[in-house]
Amino acid sequence: MLCGLQSKHVLEPLNLALSSVEIAVLQDAAVRLRAYVDGAEQIMARARANPAPDSEAAHLLAQPQTPPEIEHAELRFSSALEHLRTLANALVPGNAPLLFAPFTLMRTALEGAGYAAWAWEPGLSASQRAERGRRLRWKNLDEVVKATGDAERKARRDGLGVGGLDAAVEVLGTLLPEVDHGRRLGERLYRQLSGRGHAMPWTAVAAGAGRVVAKDEHSEARFLKPDLSQLIGALEPTLKVVQMAVDRFGELAGLGQTDWWIARPPPPTW
Repeated sequence: MLCGLQSKHVLEPLNLALSSVEIAVLQDAAVRLRAYVDGAEQIMARARANPAPDSEAAHLLAQPQTPPEIEHAELRFSSALEHLRTLANALVPGNAPLLFAPFTLMRTALEGAGYAAWAWEPGLSASQRAERGRRLRWKNLDEVVKATGDAERKARRDGLGVGGLDAAVEVLGTLLPEVDHGRRLGERLYRQLSGRGHAMPWTAVAAGAGRVVAKDEHSEARFLKPDLSQLIGALEPTLKVVQMAVDRFGELAGLGQTDWWIARPPPPTW
């Protein structure tokens, strides 16, 4: 892509042809990502429908109203899969520019799967699990209050006896704690995806002074192509969090020794 950095710092992307190698990389990623998302969706639907009778998930799902530690977390996870499926479509060569939007899709998927994995963390007591559910509900009501000022929902929010959610960057840092360039991987990944999605100038690394194609006292134009290594590289840890949510729900559902659960496909790696 060609981006003009003008006096008002406005980016104006123009399409450039991808190389044959880049096309092959994107086609491979699109196919493998779509297959993984389809598989994750099917395995989660089967797990929800077939929890072990004495499992924590079976108990929670048997309640007259599905509690938020299941319902709200499932909604976030479903959103994560939808964003990844849209990302797979965008990765098909020629379908979409790849400078900013794919990173937004990936960040949203990462955050949604992260909160689901957080809600389904193994080893929590019933009261700890319920508290996480109330915090998910608190967050939902808080967003409604912010949008509408609704007094009834504000009272319901305040009556839950909990605060809101930990910041996504903290949740993801805990889920992916390995150190990468001086920071926890989950934290660094989330900040990089957010920077790309919000088109922060620090994320748009130019090709070098020798690639300036136009310049005057008010503006400078450089060749900026999609950073496919960063785009594809960010997929692997993102899918690791998605798989973590799947695995944790399976544990919640008591499926660890079930043959079909053991045979579930792993996320692709690059």
